Amino acid sequence: MRRNEASAFLVAVLVVSAASGVPRGASAQPSVISFGVAAGSPGGVSFAISPGKTHRARPTAVHALASFDLDDYFLGQAYRVSIVALPESPVTLFAGPGIAAGLDDGRVMTGVGAVAGLRFFRARYEIFVQAQPRLMALPDLTFQPGGAVGFRVHP
Repeated sequence: MRRNEASAFLVAVLVVSAASGVPRGASAQPSVISFGVAAGSPGGVSFAISPGKTHRARPTAVHALASFDLDDYFLGQAYRVSIVALPESPVTLFAGPGIAAGLDDGRVMTGVGAVAGLRFFRARYEIFVQAQPRLMALPDLTFQPGGAVGFRVHP
């Protein structure tokens, strides 16, 4: 698979994942998109699509991270997470399954993963800490532990 085809595939997967994580119906509000950066293994550009106010007992969101080196490496990860709010606290917990795909020196990388973490909100700003292990199936079957700390802005 060429680089453009892999990029188009990754964008399509992210769009489908984002659309499936948004609640539908009369009780749903427009989604809130946030963006920022994450430092860790891997680090990169982070964004999240979270539901607005919802009557669901456990709301879901899509968290994504894109890591790249502007040369020959790109890794995109997308997770569908369940969100658990702590009572009377600006801290929420999140966890869920996801996928990872990318290119490294022209080789296609794909795998599955999970994410678990916590995030702290203050006004429009979010700080998060997460563990994100992955089991990559291509080019070789490898387990990659990972984690990140990051910052997102909710415009």
